[in-house]
Amino acid sequence: MNDTLTPVLTSTEYKAFQPNDGLRYDFHNGELIALAPESDRHEKQVKRVADALETESGLRRCTVFHTHTKIETQADVTYLHADVSVTCNFLEFKSGNPIMRQPRMLAEVVTADSRDRDRGFKWQQYQQVISLWYCLFVDPENKTIDVYTKDTGSGAWHCRTYRQPDELIPFDRFEMAIPVKNFFV
Repeated sequence: MNDTLTPVLTSTEYKAFQPNDGLRYDFHNGELIALAPESDRHEKQVKRVADALETESGLRRCTVFHTHTKIETQADVTYLHADVSVTCNFLEFKSGNPIMRQPRMLAEVVTADSRDRDRGFKWQQYQQVISLWYCLFVDPENKTIDVYTKDTGSGAWHCRTYRQPDELIPFDRFEMAIPVKNFFV
């Protein structure tokens, strides 16, 4: 008996895939993964996180995207939608391709529905992105932000949780710090 599953799509087909059902889809090992529609509250929180980053001078040479950018975590294997992504490679989207291969920062707004997937599978995949420096998990319900920072020497990831509204979150590689309160609606 053959237990091998036939992929639904190739990565080339996924890259050209334009769904007309109003949903967004991640892609992993040939499988399409439908994402739950975003609530208005979630969309506002995602926009707030993107706005907090866009106003920082440390990112003036970078571009902040939210919601519809696909992140390539493994070439031709896994593409995921991050809530917010930052790239400093100005050639990243020159061809009009909506796939980001060199993000420096990713952020997920964690909800009850997305928590397990965001902090499990997606975080596991994000750690494989060589260019990634920071990954944020923003929890609007608890007003906390878990910031994962990649060590420049070892490549190991370190996490710190920020809770106090006036506490500054340092992003040393961007030479900036942002107060926790700036990330919340």
